[in-house]
Amino acid sequence: MGTWLPIFIIFASGLCSAAGADEYFRSTRVDKTVPAHCSEPALRQFSLKQKTVIYGIDGSSARGFTHEIAISRDDAAYLWATFLSNKQYDSRTMLEVRHRRLEAPFKALADAQREMGFSFEKEGDVLEALAITDLAREYPAPRYFITGGIEYSDGASNTIGELDILVGEREGCRIIAIGESKLGPKQLSHARKQLQRFLDFLRTKCAGSSQCG
Repeated sequence: MGTWLPIFIIFASGLCSAAGADEYFRSTRVDKTVPAHCSEPALRQFSLKQKTVIYGIDGSSARGFTHEIAISRDDAAYLWATFLSNKQYDSRTMLEVRHRRLEAPFKALADAQREMGFSFEKEGDVLEALAITDLAREYPAPRYFITGGIEYSDGASNTIGELDILVGEREGCRIIAIGESKLGPKQLSHARKQLQRFLDFLRTKCAGSSQCG
């Protein structure tokens, strides 16, 4: 028994290291909708060819956004304040939600809070959660998973940016699309720059490396 124990400990330690977080990525939420074997983003899951999506509020498609959510800026702000203050199940809140005809986005946000770990500390979390829910029609389960809130860094402690949206294949965890969500209709150029910054990051890290998919 004493002979095998050290070998087992080394083997188990190796497994934990292999399954651990990638040095470049960190999930900011505990998303229960993501398969366990895909829960920690890693460089090997990405390829240099990524589809990109940019979500905005109602009317954003006419401004060049790839997708839009049928919600006004004012209604998004109302829902954010409601979830941030933890008053989403107050009787007066429910009346206001029905009055504004926000039952569908309200339910989507409640589900995102429960299943995807959204805390709604940032106003932009509202559109991010709604975008992930909407994108499930284009990338349905059980083949795909959709998540977000993924920070990426240079491998040290310096965070470079954060991805709002990631679409991956459940079987092998390969990421096939990335995206941003912006409440402001004038933030399209900023969203494009953020996505380009991540693609540049990938090119730098993947250059001469066999890690990338």
